[in-house]
This record gives sequence, C-alpha cells and structure tokens, in this order.
Amino acid sequence: MIWVNDEVTWRDAFRKVIRDRYAMGLLFLFLGFNSLLASVGNLSVDEAHYALYASRLDWSYFDHPPLVGWVQWPAWYLGGQNFTMRLMPLLCWVMTALTIMTLTERLFSPVKRLRLPFWCHFISKINVTPHAHPTSRGLFAGSSDANRMMDPADKPRDGENTGCGEQLHENKFAPTIRIDLLLFVFSPILNILGIALMPDSLMMLLSCLLMVLVWTLITTPLPPLKQWVGLGLLMGLAGLSKYTALMLGVSICSVLFMTKGWRLLICPGAWVALLLTILLIAPVIYWNANHEWISMKYQFHHATGGGGWALKPLFIFMLLQCLCFGFLLPIGLLAAWRYRSLFMSAYPKISPLNFSLIFGLPLLLSVIFSSSRGHALPHWTASAWVILIPAAAWGCGELWRRQRRWFLWLGAFQGFSYLFMAVVLMIGGVGTEVGAQALSRAGELINHGLRNPIADLYGWEAAAQEARALAEQHHVATLAVMNWTMASRIAWYARPMPVKVVNFRHDQFEIWFGALQRGESVLLIDYSLMGFVRPVGQNQFKQCDWLAQQPVMYTSRQLSHFNFMLCSDWQGAAENHGVHS
Repeated sequence: MIWVNDEVTWRDAFRKVIRDRYAMGLLFLFLGFNSLLASVGNLSVDEAHYALYASRLDWSYFDHPPLVGWVQWPAWYLGGQNFTMRLMPLLCWVMTALTIMTLTERLFSPVKRLRLPFWCHFISKINVTPHAHPTSRGLFAGSSDANRMMDPADKPRDGENTGCGEQLHENKFAPTIRIDLLLFVFSPILNILGIALMPDSLMMLLSCLLMVLVWTLITTPLPPLKQWVGLGLLMGLAGLSKYTALMLGVSICSVLFMTKGWRLLICPGAWVALLLTILLIAPVIYWNANHEWISMKYQFHHATGGGGWALKPLFIFMLLQCLCFGFLLPIGLLAAWRYRSLFMSAYPKISPLNFSLIFGLPLLLSVIFSSSRGHALPHWTASAWVILIPAAAWGCGELWRRQRRWFLWLGAFQGFSYLFMAVVLMIGGVGTEVGAQALSRAGELINHGLRNPIADLYGWEAAAQEARALAEQHHVATLAVMNWTMASRIAWYARPMPVKVVNFRHDQFEIWFGALQRGESVLLIDYSLMGFVRPVGQNQFKQCDWLAQQPVMYTSRQLSHFNFMLCSDWQGAAENHGVHS
C-alpha cells in the first residue's frame, strides 16, 4: 500500500526536485541535445508564423491569442536570429519539466524511480570489491529482485551490499532516475515543442502550474488571497495562449466544486480569480469584437470539424499519438487505473489520480473526437499528456514491478524514437532531388524521388533574400506565394516586405498584407516540394515569366529548390474571392 505525503508543500517539493542531481543531470543533458538541434535549420512554418506575431504586435490574431507572439518580442528585438527565436521554447521546456516533477512530488509521493542497470554494471567494474554476495539485494546479486523498482522504502541500510560490487552507504553510487522525467524527455513531440515555440509550448507549462496551484488550494482549509490571485493570473495567461484554456477552466471549476462545495460561490477569493482572468483575456475579446469574431469562428470550425465521423482517421491519429508521445504514456495511464486500489491518499475528497484525469481527459478526448472528423494535429494533445505524466509515471512503476520485459522494450523504443528524430533532423532527412526533378520549374510537378519532409526546414532564408533582390531588380513591391504555409517563412525572412497568398483564404496574411488587387504584379515564389500549376488564366495573372531557380543544398545534397517568377496583371478581384475558414 502506498501513501501520499500531502504535508509536503510545493516549495519543499520543488527544492527536492532541484536537489536531485541525477534528475538535473539528465534534464540538462537533454537540454544540451535540444539546444544543438535548435541551431539546425530555418524556422518551421508554425515557428515563423508566430515569430511574425512578435514583429507585428497586436491584441490578438486570426489563428490564436497573442501571448505566443508577445513572449517572442524580446528575441525579435534582438535581431530575430533562428537560435534566438528558439530560446523561449527551450526555457519553457525546462520549466515544464521542473513543474512536472514538482507536481509528481505533490501528488504521487514517494516518486517512482528506476535503478539504471548499465550504470550499476559500470560501477561494479571499478569498485574495489569485485563480487557481490549471491543473497544480497540489488541488480546483479543473482536474486529475483534484479532490476527492481527503487522506492525510498527499498534503500539499503548503511553497510548493506547493493549488488553493485561493494557495500554502499545509502545507495550513494547506485543512481536512480525518476520515471516522470524519463517519460518527458524521451517523448519526441514534447522535445520538438521545446525547440519550436507554439501555443502548446506555453500551455504545457501553464497547465502544470495550474495543477500545482489548484491542488494547493483544495488541500488548504482557508486558502489565502494570494493563491486565488495566482489562479486568476495563470488562467488569464492560459487564455492568452490558446482557446483550449476554456477546458482547463471547466476542469478547475469541477475540482473546486467537488472539494469545496457550493460555498465556493460566496468565497471572495474565487471571484477575485474570475475577475482577474476576465481582465487578462479582455484584449482577445476586444480584438475579436473589432474583427467580426473571425478568430472564434475559425476555432469553432476546427473544433466541430468539417466532415462526418470516420474510423480510419481516428485510428491513424491514435497511432500517431503513440509514436509522437511514446507508448509508455497511455500504457502507464491504463496501468495507474488498473492498480488504483493500491494507492491511498491522505486527502479524502479527491484522489490524485482522479484529480489528474479531470484535468487531462477533457482536452484529450475532445481532440480525439475531432480527429475522427479529420480536424486534428498530433501536438494539440501535448498539454493533456503533460498533465497526465505524473499519473502515468506511477502506473509505469507498477507495470515495472509486474511486466519488466515489456517496460524495457517500450522504454527502449521510446528512447530510440527520440534518437531517430534527432539524427534525422541533424542530417536533413532522407531523400535527394536528382535529374529532371532537381531542375523542374513551376507547374511541371516532377516528383520521382522520395519526399523528404525534413527538407522543409532548409533554404527559406536564402530564398527570401533572393526574392527580395529580384523584386527590387524588377521594380516589384510585393512578394507572393501560392499557399499560406509558404507565406509564413517568406514573410519572416523577407520582412518587412509584404507577402500575399494567391490561393486566397481569409487568414492572418490577408489582415496584414491584404488580398491581390486587380492589375497588381508580384514576384511569385514556387517551392518544389509544394508545387502548383502556374496561376495564369481567367481570374489569375495574365502572364508569369520565369526568372531564376535556387537549389537548397545541405550535406552535399540538393534537398529541394525554389523557382522565382515575375507575374503581372492580376485578373481576379479581391472582393470576389471565397472566404474559407
């Protein structure tokens, strides 16, 4: 039977986390790896889009609330270099990891840990006592306790042999690693969100901070006003990060009413938190009111989906979730539910497991439902999975006691997934343009080779500079692309030059730069991996003349190439374009 130590304050829990030298060592080791990856390639499509928010500060934006742009403003002010724009997500990633471990200390203490067999094997080679007693406890002692879970209760007594080759005092030389941290650092997509800033990068941190604060609120008989003020501030920041903060609000209200009852309605602190939240999200409401509520309509369309329910996209999305976040997260969560009877909490009104599920499942299930209608991206569930890591870590601990072989295989697969992601990013992916494909012009759509999605991270900065030079040479004031996914990178690297989208959709670029006007001429940029037919004809340009081609070279390979065209005399009328949310 495991008991939760609810007497540990969040400050004590945080101090315990930062004093864990093995956890800090692993965390900053992965921070170093991610910093190295952050120095590779240009900004991705979403990174560049939100970086443009920083260069064009506003109260809100078409796609998302404004915080993701506001926090990037210092990096933009300092020059907006690629690595500089990735410092904020790296900081958020570290803070999220620290908050997850603090949350685990508060909810699921004692924390589940693993002894590291390879580490103990190394120690056994260098210790002065070469052999362990066959009946001793530990990893290599020849007993059935090999590779056992390391809980505080399992600590060897002073002078007891740990099986690592000598008598150790308080297991000093047998390092243990927190399972919650392993789940976090070995999740490929969580590392990506720690390199590329997106609203989910902020929501992961804010969601964990909110859980720490709400658990403190419900376990404190008379919470001081400063805790309610903190709740309002964090909820307001969450609302400025992403519209899904609404689900966090529902979860918080549910937990507070479950634990404090209807007397919450007459609690002054609760009303202070609500008013502070509304005050902080007022800029989003103000901006939407002045733009015909386009952002909220756009998000509602995404939430409801455009098609009917289908099993295939749901299955694909679930598979992607396991690949992107690791199989151990959902399996650990199921194990936590399976063995929940073994867990007892000193707080009777709500268990830590139910507390975690109330926070994590609403967003997770809503995105899964959207995926069945074809409207969901894998990283949309990031904050939900991060919230559930402490519970999943506890479940993984129980799984380790019972199914070690499966745990090791799944853990190895998750570690390999991270390593594979890192190597692929460093080498620029797999696939090279050769022959006719390498020389194809716009509209030829030659694609005989393997499509390389990593190639999308290279060449945009050079292409934008070339486009600016050609535009000046031909006295054209505007750049253009066929699709909005190209617009974000070109607009960022060619800033402040306007970039318009030929395949019109009502979006942020139309707000910033406007639509193409009749008779307008542009410098059109075509990307070989997103090829389109030349926009010449009725309601398009009267003429498009090819000017130049620029290959994208990396590690002595041509990953892709850009074509530049001078397109003149736009025949369509901006006011006749269809609006697509």
